[in-house]
Amino acid sequence: MKDTPLLTIITVVRNAVNEIEATFQSIAALKKPWVEYVVLDGGSTDGTQNIIRKYQHIIDYWHSQADAGIYDAMNQAAALAHGNYVLNINAGDELLHLPYEALCQARDCGTDLLAGRVVTDTRECLSPKWKAALKVYNTLPHQGGFYRRLLLLTYPYDLSFRVFADYDLNQRLYKAQIKVAIISDVIAFHSMQGVSNSSSNAAELFHVIEKNFGTWYRWCAWLHFKWMGIKHKLSL
Repeated sequence: MKDTPLLTIITVVRNAVNEIEATFQSIAALKKPWVEYVVLDGGSTDGTQNIIRKYQHIIDYWHSQADAGIYDAMNQAAALAHGNYVLNINAGDELLHLPYEALCQARDCGTDLLAGRVVTDTRECLSPKWKAALKVYNTLPHQGGFYRRLLLLTYPYDLSFRVFADYDLNQRLYKAQIKVAIISDVIAFHSMQGVSNSSSNAAELFHVIEKNFGTWYRWCAWLHFKWMGIKHKLSL
């Protein structure tokens, strides 16, 4: 691209032949001249690459090669991106809206992170919050977060976390006191069937919290999730 794009959308994928086309269709419907699209495939063997080739007319750059996992691929993609901001819409996610005016204002005001809402397949609408609650649970899903690209190069995803590196990033950015703007626009759809939504990964979640904010907040998080589990059982 001759001019710096306002936004780079990134999709990382591996062996998601049944999910990736819906993701591509959603992005194709909203792709604009000010949007760059980067797709990194982690060496799929299930036909995913054929779907990528089908949509390569909307893709500015893609490759297929082995990586060290989703967050390694997201780090690689951020380094390849040219946009002022980066939005991660991965396989199974769907893009619903691009807030052009808000992005322009964010760029002009030096905003580091512009965050919108995300809807899920459980009919929840996740509204972003940039406040102390982030120390206990992730209040900002990355599917609704437009991160300044240079910020992601300065604070890459920590590959020691296999599942919750996005939460770790948000906590580190919160500690760094970056400039954040919250909007009410619904940006994306996100399936809650992913690995990060499994209770079996709780140990890593608590490790993230303890690393960034200490043991006291780890116990606060444990109590929070215990209470949420009790509330869920009472509602059945």
